[in-house]
Amino acid sequence: MNNSEFQNYVSIAKTLDDSEIMKIKTEMSYKRFLLMEKYGLSLEEFLSETYRKENKLYFRDNLVFNFKWPEAFVVDIVEAKEDVLLIEGRTTLSYYLDDYKICIEEISENKVYEAKTEENKAYNKDVEIVGKDGLRKNMKIFTSYKFKFNVPITDRAKYRIKVESLSDGKEMKCVFRYKKFGKLNEELTNSYFTNDEWILKLIKGSVHIYRKKLSTLARTEIRWTNEIKKQSKSEAKEILKLRKAYWICNALFRKKIWLISDRPHIAGDNGEAFFSYAVKMKSREIKPYFLISEQSPDYERIKALRGNVIKFGSFKHKLFFLLADKLISSSADDWLFDLMKDIEYGVKDLYKFDYVFLQHGIIQKDFSKWLNKCRKNIKVFVTSAKPEFKSIVDGDYGYSEKEVKLTGLPRYDNLKSESKKMVSVMPTWRQHIVAAHVPMSENSQIKVRGYSESFKYTEYYRFYQSILNDDRLNAALKKSDYTCHFYLHPSFSRQIIDFNSKYDTVVIHGENADYNRVFKESSLLVTDYSSVAMDFAYLKKPVIYAQFDKEDFLNNHTGKEGYFDYETYGFGDVFKSVDEVVDKIIEYIKGGCVMEDLYIDRVENFFAYNDHENCRRVYEEILNL
Repeated sequence: MNNSEFQNYVSIAKTLDDSEIMKIKTEMSYKRFLLMEKYGLSLEEFLSETYRKENKLYFRDNLVFNFKWPEAFVVDIVEAKEDVLLIEGRTTLSYYLDDYKICIEEISENKVYEAKTEENKAYNKDVEIVGKDGLRKNMKIFTSYKFKFNVPITDRAKYRIKVESLSDGKEMKCVFRYKKFGKLNEELTNSYFTNDEWILKLIKGSVHIYRKKLSTLARTEIRWTNEIKKQSKSEAKEILKLRKAYWICNALFRKKIWLISDRPHIAGDNGEAFFSYAVKMKSREIKPYFLISEQSPDYERIKALRGNVIKFGSFKHKLFFLLADKLISSSADDWLFDLMKDIEYGVKDLYKFDYVFLQHGIIQKDFSKWLNKCRKNIKVFVTSAKPEFKSIVDGDYGYSEKEVKLTGLPRYDNLKSESKKMVSVMPTWRQHIVAAHVPMSENSQIKVRGYSESFKYTEYYRFYQSILNDDRLNAALKKSDYTCHFYLHPSFSRQIIDFNSKYDTVVIHGENADYNRVFKESSLLVTDYSSVAMDFAYLKKPVIYAQFDKEDFLNNHTGKEGYFDYETYGFGDVFKSVDEVVDKIIEYIKGGCVMEDLYIDRVENFFAYNDHENCRRVYEEILNL
């Protein structure tokens, strides 16, 4: 159900029977909100008038929801380190914690530990409605909770997660579903995973723990592979091939593998910068590899210069994904983790990597829904700015100073200023006008954004096309011997053919731009909300923000509005019109493109480091894991 559809139901909620509300094809949380609107109840008041009987939910003695299967809790992370078992997960229905408590029972010794629980704000769900006063407001319709166990473990201990009623102490029948970093699989009989110390088995919903012994591991692996053989022929064949290769290589390899990347089809970001540094360290204990598609224009360059290149999507890629001690990337997108797709259930127990997020740029918005611990389980979260660091530690991401590190971006070590008479225009993309993903080429495993026919009719296109063809801008560029260079965000790369300029002072670039060169040689940046402004600011080069669609961007683009207020932290003036932007460009050109004192002060107060030692700090933080 989209927001407009939901709004229509909200407007007529008082006229609907409860039975009509429950027939609407949408999530229970939306239905519950409509009942609250109908009766004028707050969430707390609604919950006080509901009760459960078996798998049915009643409101004021009327059946409002019939659960056809036991509700699932999600187990996102399972780890066993030294003598502590860590389990983290989340609820899928908000009223659980009003009536129930989540516990873990050590079966052998009959000990029960209650989970530490708190609101999981990253998964909360809000909707926008129009109030009786005509004003728009956000209303919470779903409150998620997360739970966490830290319990002592011993050899042959058995643990069972359970949910108990607070009123009568009875246990509720629930299913706990194990996700990617949970490693176990509730749907298979012989699911297990192992680390240097322990073997963890999932037997009839209980986690059994054993000290790691070669004989125990061998028996457990045989049972697991025998069960895998019962799956589809093609899946089983690939799983067994990978597992065999993994165990052979795991026994032979002496060095720890660091699998480093940027995007599958392009390098040149923090991943490549850090890879170069790791290679130069010539560690006797670490072997760095760089992951990139053979179809990438950067592939041959990196292979020639660095060696140790792994082809994206290859069998070697899958094998090294399992063997990797560290997964290090400037990307946190799904492609990085969803490599195994349909066979993940048969190999996720082998995942042993710590994920290090190098970032693409400095975070300005609130990306907690995307980058939170449940989804990504980041072990080193690289930050560069003091307020950025604080926003993540104090935000809803689920990380602490243990994971979030103020190191600086690796590629900033290579930032140098050799300014030429260049004005660079570099806007970011827009979620609501971008085309769907398509294969990069025929039979390619890599997907990129396709071409959108409607793009040329957007305000975004008209704004930047107007700048590129502005008569006053061209005259100023020509008079001062400057050129204007236009770079679209990679997500819009297919739309580059839509842009043109009637002036030879304007250069429109394709997808394969050398961004380090852009940062080095440009004298002035025009952007909107892009984090490339940080790179220019780091070099104390002037920035102009063109924010003609701020409200639309904040409402429709990825992430929520964060700590970065452009009036408080921004490194340049903010404008809404083409004329204002052009006026400021001309002013900077006439003045030699020098950053103003106000913004120099902001730069110096914003960044934690400017010493070209970022790679070293990141490297040391990874070693300390």
